[in-house]
Amino acid sequence: MNIENLSGTVDRPEVFHTYYLRIATADGVFYKFGYCKGTVAHRYRKEPKGTSITVLALWPHASEAAALRHEEKLVKTYPGLRPYIGQCGPLIHGGNTEVYCHDVMGQEPPPASYIVRMLSCRYDAIYSHGYQARNPRASFRHLEGTVRYMDYAFGPKEVPNEGSYLQVPLASHEESVTLATEGYIDAVLNGSRLARPGVSKKALADALERYIPVSSWDDYASMEFEGRPFSKPRFDEWF
Repeated sequence: MNIENLSGTVDRPEVFHTYYLRIATADGVFYKFGYCKGTVAHRYRKEPKGTSITVLALWPHASEAAALRHEEKLVKTYPGLRPYIGQCGPLIHGGNTEVYCHDVMGQEPPPASYIVRMLSCRYDAIYSHGYQARNPRASFRHLEGTVRYMDYAFGPKEVPNEGSYLQVPLASHEESVTLATEGYIDAVLNGSRLARPGVSKKALADALERYIPVSSWDDYASMEFEGRPFSKPRFDEWF
């Protein structure tokens, strides 16, 4: 691991620190807020040689409580997209859930994304993030099929015996898209299943007529949007 301190603040071993990092690996460039006891160099000493870490900002604190409060303030002040988890991310020894895919302190915008609601008979409703162009998890595609949190990273997962996922334009907005399997649509239209609130029979019948199949989040360019936006769910399954 190569580490360079460009913050202008000495990385001291006797205090707590909060920090803002630039992390460069073969998988791309990433950014991260965090806190540690002692030096940042010691915190990341076990990362592999191919990882280059630049300390862009560093703040010393007399106590862990003070460092934690400052870290929370930084995250609230600089909201951004943190799409990483587990092995999906640049760090080998933990901390990927706090990693951003864009430079939040440098005011770099995140990749354009949207919420996806996937309706099926088997799973009812599952939610995920889709990306209009640049998928920040693309460098970690090798994990697909090996860990559950990557199941919907690149598109909807096929549901056995339910056909393709179709977009539902009358229940879709540019920032929140509804998909439904052909099996789910048939079940609602023939009366064997109740329509979900916000997704009417009319909308599902229209989806079947337009027939816009979606197998990848890259299919966003072919989608149509004539519905109202919806927000992240509180109780449904989220990936």
